[in-house]
Amino acid sequence: MMRRIHKAAIVLLILLAASSTHAADAVKVNKAPPAIEHRSFNRAHPPADMPPLEGEEAAVTKSVFGIESEFSVEVLSQNNRNGKTFAKIKVAGVTVNLTLRVTIWVPQDAPKTIIDHEEGHRQISEYFYKDADKVARNIAQKYIGQTYQGEGTDADAASRAALDKVLDDLSQGYMAQIQGISVKANEIFDEITVHGRNQKISVEKAMKQSIDRAKKEKEKK
Repeated sequence: MMRRIHKAAIVLLILLAASSTHAADAVKVNKAPPAIEHRSFNRAHPPADMPPLEGEEAAVTKSVFGIESEFSVEVLSQNNRNGKTFAKIKVAGVTVNLTLRVTIWVPQDAPKTIIDHEEGHRQISEYFYKDADKVARNIAQKYIGQTYQGEGTDADAASRAALDKVLDDLSQGYMAQIQGISVKANEIFDEITVHGRNQKISVEKAMKQSIDRAKKEKEKK
Protein backbone atom coordinates (compact mmCIF):
# COMPACT_ATOMS: atom_id res chain seq x y z
CA MET A 1 0.00 0.00 0.00
CA MET A 2 1.45 3.38 -0.98
CA ARG A 3 0.69 6.86 0.26
CA ARG A 4 1.23 10.23 -1.38
CA ILE A 5 2.21 13.44 0.35
CA HIS A 6 1.76 16.79 -1.36
CA LYS A 7 2.74 19.98 0.42
CA ALA A 8 2.70 23.63 -0.57
CA ALA A 9 6.06 25.25 0.08
CA ILE A 10 5.32 28.94 -0.21
CA VAL A 11 8.08 31.49 0.28
CA LEU A 12 7.03 35.09 -0.15
CA LEU A 13 9.61 37.80 -0.75
CA ILE A 14 8.79 41.46 -1.23
CA LEU A 15 11.07 43.77 -3.20
CA LEU A 16 10.06 47.38 -2.66
CA ALA A 17 11.19 50.00 -5.16
CA ALA A 18 9.87 53.39 -6.27
CA SER A 19 10.01 52.67 -9.97
CA SER A 20 7.82 51.92 -12.98
CA THR A 21 8.07 48.91 -15.24
CA HIS A 22 7.22 48.55 -18.93
CA ALA A 23 4.11 46.43 -19.35
CA ALA A 24 5.91 43.85 -21.49
CA ASP A 25 8.42 43.24 -18.71
CA ALA A 26 6.02 43.61 -15.77
CA VAL A 27 5.73 39.87 -15.09
CA LYS A 28 8.64 37.45 -15.12
CA VAL A 29 8.29 33.77 -14.36
CA ASN A 30 11.23 31.48 -13.67
CA LYS A 31 10.41 27.76 -13.59
CA ALA A 32 13.15 25.47 -12.32
CA PRO A 33 13.34 21.93 -13.71
CA PRO A 34 11.74 19.31 -11.45
CA ALA A 35 14.17 18.13 -8.78
CA ILE A 36 13.77 14.37 -8.38
CA GLU A 37 15.36 12.39 -5.59
CA HIS A 38 15.22 8.61 -5.21
CA ARG A 39 15.72 7.20 -1.72
CA SER A 40 15.76 3.62 -0.53
CA PHE A 41 15.26 2.43 3.01
CA ASN A 42 15.56 -0.59 5.25
CA ARG A 43 12.07 -1.69 6.21
CA ALA A 44 13.22 -2.51 9.74
CA HIS A 45 15.12 0.75 10.24
CA PRO A 46 13.70 3.59 8.11
CA PRO A 47 15.70 6.86 8.28
CA ALA A 48 14.51 9.67 10.52
CA ASP A 49 13.94 12.11 7.65
CA MET A 50 11.59 9.75 5.83
CA PRO A 51 7.81 10.37 6.08
CA PRO A 52 6.42 7.68 8.41
CA LEU A 53 4.67 4.70 6.88
CA GLU A 54 1.33 3.72 8.33
CA GLY A 55 -0.35 0.35 8.47
CA GLU A 56 0.66 -1.80 5.53
CA GLU A 57 2.15 1.04 3.49
CA ALA A 58 5.25 -0.01 1.60
CA ALA A 59 6.48 3.22 -0.04
CA VAL A 60 5.80 6.93 -0.16
CA THR A 61 6.25 9.73 -2.68
CA LYS A 62 6.45 13.33 -1.47
CA SER A 63 5.75 16.11 -3.97
CA VAL A 64 6.41 19.69 -2.91
CA PHE A 65 5.24 22.50 -5.19
CA GLY A 66 6.92 25.81 -4.37
CA ILE A 67 6.23 29.41 -5.33
CA GLU A 68 8.32 32.44 -4.47
CA SER A 69 6.99 35.89 -5.38
CA GLU A 70 8.88 39.17 -5.56
CA PHE A 71 6.94 42.41 -6.05
CA SER A 72 8.31 45.75 -7.16
CA VAL A 73 6.01 48.63 -6.23
CA GLU A 74 5.75 52.35 -6.73
CA VAL A 75 4.98 54.28 -3.57
CA LEU A 76 2.25 56.75 -4.55
CA SER A 77 1.85 58.40 -1.17
CA GLN A 78 2.69 58.02 2.49
CA ASN A 79 1.47 59.86 5.56
CA ASN A 80 2.40 59.74 9.21
CA ARG A 81 -0.45 59.87 11.72
CA ASN A 82 -0.45 59.04 15.41
CA GLY A 83 2.91 57.31 15.22
CA LYS A 84 1.93 55.13 12.23
CA THR A 85 2.79 55.35 8.54
CA PHE A 86 0.04 54.94 5.96
CA ALA A 87 1.21 54.10 2.43
CA LYS A 88 -0.53 53.77 -0.92
CA ILE A 89 1.34 51.68 -3.46
CA LYS A 90 0.97 50.55 -7.05
CA VAL A 91 2.27 47.20 -8.25
CA ALA A 92 4.84 47.82 -10.97
CA GLY A 93 6.21 44.33 -11.49
CA VAL A 94 6.09 40.73 -10.30
CA THR A 95 8.76 38.04 -10.49
CA VAL A 96 7.61 34.51 -9.74
CA ASN A 97 9.98 31.60 -9.09
CA LEU A 98 8.49 28.11 -9.31
CA THR A 99 9.86 24.77 -8.12
CA LEU A 100 8.84 21.16 -7.84
CA ARG A 101 10.68 18.71 -5.60
CA VAL A 102 9.72 15.05 -5.65
CA THR A 103 11.22 12.50 -3.28
CA ILE A 104 10.44 8.84 -3.90
CA TRP A 105 10.98 6.48 -0.98
CA VAL A 106 10.96 2.74 -1.71
CA PRO A 107 12.25 -0.19 0.38
CA GLN A 108 15.61 -1.66 -0.59
CA ASP A 109 13.94 -4.90 -1.68
CA ALA A 110 11.06 -3.21 -3.51
CA PRO A 111 9.70 -5.18 -6.48
CA LYS A 112 9.38 -3.52 -9.87
CA THR A 113 5.63 -3.10 -9.42
CA ILE A 114 6.12 -0.78 -6.43
CA ILE A 115 8.86 1.19 -8.15
CA ASP A 116 6.78 1.63 -11.31
CA HIS A 117 3.78 2.74 -9.28
CA GLU A 118 5.79 5.40 -7.44
CA GLU A 119 7.24 6.64 -10.72
CA GLY A 120 3.67 7.00 -11.95
CA HIS A 121 2.98 9.42 -9.12
CA ARG A 122 6.11 11.37 -10.03
CA GLN A 123 5.03 11.66 -13.64
CA ILE A 124 1.57 12.90 -12.68
CA SER A 125 3.08 15.68 -10.57
CA GLU A 126 5.44 16.59 -13.41
CA TYR A 127 2.56 16.62 -15.89
CA PHE A 128 0.75 19.39 -14.05
CA TYR A 129 3.99 21.27 -13.36
CA LYS A 130 4.61 21.39 -17.10
CA ASP A 131 2.31 24.39 -17.61
CA ALA A 132 2.90 25.95 -14.19
CA ASP A 133 4.69 28.97 -15.67
CA LYS A 134 1.66 29.85 -17.84
CA VAL A 135 -0.68 29.56 -14.87
CA ALA A 136 1.54 31.72 -12.66
CA ARG A 137 1.92 34.35 -15.37
CA ASN A 138 -1.84 34.63 -15.92
CA ILE A 139 -2.44 35.05 -12.20
CA ALA A 140 0.37 37.57 -11.67
CA GLN A 141 -0.64 39.78 -14.60
CA LYS A 142 -3.91 40.83 -12.96
CA TYR A 143 -2.02 42.62 -10.17
CA ILE A 144 0.05 44.88 -12.43
CA GLY A 145 -1.05 48.50 -12.09
CA GLN A 146 -3.35 47.79 -9.15
CA THR A 147 -3.14 50.04 -6.07
CA TYR A 148 -3.25 48.97 -2.43
CA GLN A 149 -3.05 50.67 0.96
CA GLY A 150 -1.49 49.58 4.21
CA GLU A 151 -0.21 50.81 7.52
CA GLY A 152 2.86 50.07 9.60
CA THR A 153 5.58 51.46 11.82
CA ASP A 154 7.38 52.93 8.81
CA ALA A 155 7.02 53.25 5.01
CA ASP A 156 8.57 49.83 4.38
CA ALA A 157 6.28 48.08 6.88
CA ALA A 158 3.23 49.91 5.51
CA SER A 159 4.06 48.88 1.95
CA ARG A 160 4.53 45.27 3.00
CA ALA A 161 1.23 45.30 4.83
CA ALA A 162 -0.45 46.60 1.68
CA LEU A 163 0.84 43.58 -0.23
CA ASP A 164 -0.05 40.90 2.30
CA LYS A 165 -3.37 39.98 0.69
CA VAL A 166 -1.88 40.18 -2.82
CA LEU A 167 0.86 37.74 -1.88
CA ASP A 168 -1.62 35.34 -0.32
CA ASP A 169 -4.02 35.54 -3.25
CA LEU A 170 -1.30 34.92 -5.82
CA SER A 171 0.15 31.94 -3.97
CA GLN A 172 -3.19 30.35 -3.12
CA GLY A 173 -4.47 30.88 -6.65
CA TYR A 174 -1.41 29.15 -8.08
CA MET A 175 -1.56 26.25 -5.64
CA ALA A 176 -5.25 25.72 -6.32
CA GLN A 177 -4.65 25.39 -10.04
CA ILE A 178 -1.42 23.38 -9.96
CA GLN A 179 -1.05 21.52 -6.69
CA GLY A 180 -4.77 21.00 -6.17
CA ILE A 181 -5.39 19.14 -9.41
CA SER A 182 -2.15 17.19 -9.06
CA VAL A 183 -3.19 15.92 -5.64
CA LYS A 184 -6.60 14.92 -7.02
CA ALA A 185 -5.10 13.08 -9.98
CA ASN A 186 -2.73 11.18 -7.69
CA GLU A 187 -5.61 10.19 -5.42
CA ILE A 188 -7.53 8.88 -8.43
CA PHE A 189 -4.40 7.02 -9.56
CA ASP A 190 -4.28 5.19 -6.22
CA GLU A 191 -7.99 4.45 -6.47
CA ILE A 192 -7.67 2.95 -9.96
CA THR A 193 -4.55 0.94 -9.18
CA VAL A 194 -5.55 0.04 -5.61
CA HIS A 195 -2.24 1.56 -4.50
CA GLY A 196 -0.33 -0.45 -7.08
CA ARG A 197 -1.88 -3.81 -6.29
CA ASN A 198 -4.17 -3.87 -9.34
CA GLN A 199 -1.99 -5.39 -12.05
CA LYS A 200 -4.84 -5.58 -14.57
CA ILE A 201 -4.20 -1.99 -15.66
CA SER A 202 -0.86 -0.58 -16.75
CA VAL A 203 0.72 2.37 -14.99
CA GLU A 204 0.55 4.40 -18.20
CA LYS A 205 -3.15 3.75 -18.75
CA ALA A 206 -3.97 4.43 -15.10
CA MET A 207 -2.03 7.71 -15.26
CA LYS A 208 -3.97 8.86 -18.31
CA GLN A 209 -7.33 7.98 -16.77
CA SER A 210 -6.38 9.73 -13.54
CA ILE A 211 -5.31 12.94 -15.28
CA ASP A 212 -8.41 12.99 -17.51
CA ARG A 213 -10.76 12.44 -14.57
CA ALA A 214 -9.07 15.11 -12.46
CA LYS A 215 -9.40 17.63 -15.30
CA LYS A 216 -13.08 16.83 -15.84
CA GLU A 217 -13.85 17.14 -12.13
CA LYS A 218 -12.05 20.47 -12.02
CA GLU A 219 -14.10 21.75 -14.98
CA LYS A 220 -17.34 20.89 -13.19
CA LYS A 221 -16.47 23.14 -10.22
